[in-house]
Amino acid sequence: MESYILSILGGTSQGLAWAVLAIGVYVSFRILDFPDLTSEGSFALGGSVSAVCIAGLGFHPVVSLLISIAAGMAAGAITGILHTKLRIPPILSGILTMIALYSVNLDYQWLWSCSQKRQASVITFSRY
Repeated sequence: MESYILSILGGTSQGLAWAVLAIGVYVSFRILDFPDLTSEGSFALGGSVSAVCIAGLGFHPVVSLLISIAAGMAAGAITGILHTKLRIPPILSGILTMIALYSVNLDYQWLWSCSQKRQASVITFSRY
């Protein structure tokens, strides 16, 4: 019974995280009328930067969240610069940024090898 409850809690928390991504895509596609795919790449970028900051660099979990928010904002700014300054169509600038972010995430994670270290995270931080 306990594993069933943990499965429900895990699925709900993951669903809420994906809901934030879906809202970002909806806002950019429907409300702003800017087909931007950067949110899919910046979602992984935030997790990657946060993992490296916590496990690789030993930062406090809250500080790592602030840094990962800034990294996501920088990714959006890159898409905006590609569209406005270089006059690349919005869908193409979003795709270029998304593909670049996936490459950066893989390289960044491989460089620090975060999966090998056990550090405090936001979840374990909230228990104290």
